[in-house]
Amino acid sequence: MASYDPRVDAYLEKAADFAKPILEHLRALIHTTCPDVEETWKWSFPCFMYHGAMVCNMAAFKQHASFGFWKASIMDDPDKILNVGEGKDGMVWGI
Repeated sequence: MASYDPRVDAYLEKAADFAKPILEHLRALIHTTCPDVEETWKWSFPCFMYHGAMVCNMAAFKQHASFGFWKASIMDDPDKILNVGEGKDGMVWGI
């Protein structure tokens, strides 16, 4: 069952107006795609965990928003949109 964190609600409420719909959409998409994901709070940003492993995180700044996958190198990426080099196992940022 999905786990929602009230700190994420508060974070989204304080986000810049342009970032709110982006981050709210990402949050909903993550929960829809992975119903067992758990929200948490790390490094002052919303993060999403699955079975104790970090999946992704998101953040809002004054003029941009960011989204990052963890362990992107093990994700199926047939169109090579994650831009992960072979042997890399870190975080990949989007948006």
